[in-house]
Amino acid sequence: MTIYRMYKDSERELRFPLAVSVSYQNGDRGKHSKVVRGYATCDLGDRTPAQIEHRYRKRSAIESSYRLFQSARAVTLTQDPIVRFAFVVVGFLLENL
Repeated sequence: MTIYRMYKDSERELRFPLAVSVSYQNGDRGKHSKVVRGYATCDLGDRTPAQIEHRYRKRSAIESSYRLFQSARAVTLTQDPIVRFAFVVVGFLLENL
């Protein structure tokens, strides 16, 4: 964990904690290199960069599932929950093909 300074030595300097996480691809998707990711943190100073990365990636997956749900959702006027659920299931299947 390190402190990152934006606009260093200026009137509008901004400081925040930065966690840098390094992971290795080990042949994933045909790549053999390291991946360096930086995460701006707030109140997570007691965690390791790997823990912070896991937390951010989990949150990102949740937001991605919400985006997927919104893109797969059908617009309908029916009030029947079974019909609406069927539309959502078909939308998910079409979206993931």
